Amino acid sequence: MTRPRVVRAMLAIAGALVPAPLLACPVCFGAGDGPMGAGLNAGVMVLLGVTAVVLSGFAAGIVAFVRRASHAREQA
Repeated sequence: MTRPRVVRAMLAIAGALVPAPLLACPVCFGAGDGPMGAGLNAGVMVLLGVTAVVLSGFAAGIVAFVRRASHAREQA
């Protein structure tokens, strides 16, 4: 076994023996009304906003290319 595999195996064994620290956060268990849930919701909204801005940029680029192509066809 190589060294990284040994380390991963040891961490897996340690995690199996001490599962309490490896439990999911309270949001995953359904208690999403606290500050952690609010932060999670805010993070999701930010990521959705970034995705919308990027997709809008692509759409604007495509519209600009279509307009240029139609303008070039009219002149030719």
